[in-house]
Amino acid sequence: MTNGQVRCFGKWSAICAALAVIAASGQACPPEMPGSATSLAGLWTGVIGGETTVTTIQDAPSPPNTNDQTLDQTGFTSSNLVIGFNDAGLPTTLPLAVSAFGSFFSSQPVTAFNAGEMQTISFSSNSTSPSGAMHAITSETTFTTTLTVTESVLTSDHFRVVYATTNITDQMTTFTDPAIDPQEFAQSSTGTLIVEATADGGVVMFSMDFNNNGTSVRTLSGNTSTGNGFAVGSLSGTLLPGTGVVPQQN
Repeated sequence: MTNGQVRCFGKWSAICAALAVIAASGQACPPEMPGSATSLAGLWTGVIGGETTVTTIQDAPSPPNTNDQTLDQTGFTSSNLVIGFNDAGLPTTLPLAVSAFGSFFSSQPVTAFNAGEMQTISFSSNSTSPSGAMHAITSETTFTTTLTVTESVLTSDHFRVVYATTNITDQMTTFTDPAIDPQEFAQSSTGTLIVEATADGGVVMFSMDFNNNGTSVRTLSGNTSTGNGFAVGSLSGTLLPGTGVVPQQN
């Protein structure tokens, strides 16, 4: 409390009136009243949801199917979210929209929050499965997301960052059966991602908006097909205090 000011909330108004006298006398202020917390610091949990639209078109030049493959979906998406903010009001992870070809996102460690900063996040996966009695199929996939901060508001009670995004997915599938050719698949997209969190009265209002556009190239048995797509989504929700320790940034 500073300059003799006392914040009053609901049923605490009468008590606050008395505290104002104490403040005016120069005596130390007691702790804030319950419900007045306006800091993002801590662990928060809840459900975020909203409408998403995904449209993709992939041409299919290989006989016997010469028709374009089209996917057009609009619907409500929801997901459980667990997010922690350190004492400076910065998150240790963020949900990131990762592709123009789907409404899914993943929680990734992010350190770029100030305007002009850039960060690249990559991870890979691989799997091998049997193909018949004698052969196997191996699939290797790499995901790379590059974030560039174009706008930011960073305070202890309000976090808002706008990112320009670039997303790349590369996948190679190989077969030990020499009769089956390797398959290559690549997707790339650019877009925007807006993440905002505001602390208010012991809860956090959280929102995420994304808009991605991209292209894809698929090579199968010597034939190449190309495609394009976009994904648009707006997810929001109210987060409540969670339990556990907030991991700190390295």
